[in-house]
Amino acid sequence: MERKKIYTFADFMGGVFVIIGIIGFITIVASFDYEGYNDLEDSIYLLDEEEVQLEMMKDDLMSTWVVGIGTLLINVAIGVVLMTMGKIVRLLQEIRGPLQTSEPEHKELTETN
Repeated sequence: MERKKIYTFADFMGGVFVIIGIIGFITIVASFDYEGYNDLEDSIYLLDEEEVQLEMMKDDLMSTWVVGIGTLLINVAIGVVLMTMGKIVRLLQEIRGPLQTSEPEHKELTETN
């Protein structure tokens, strides 16, 4: 007997959250000015103003990576929870399937009396 994989709405939304997390991570990390940072870092002689700018860019680089990784982890966690809920729902539907009747039992009992 071949089992067809049925995707629930929770599975779909879980996948969407994972994809959003990956795209968000790439977008956030790519938004940093790496060219300007590398130019300042590779300079042998820096003015006082450029040294301050380099220190600020180091802080910005660190915060960019922290926010990017945080966004990725949060979205992946939400996606995994939703996918797990979808699998639980699918399993409960499989369990309930053979036991499901068209009418509740109490109606059948009242009709016989």
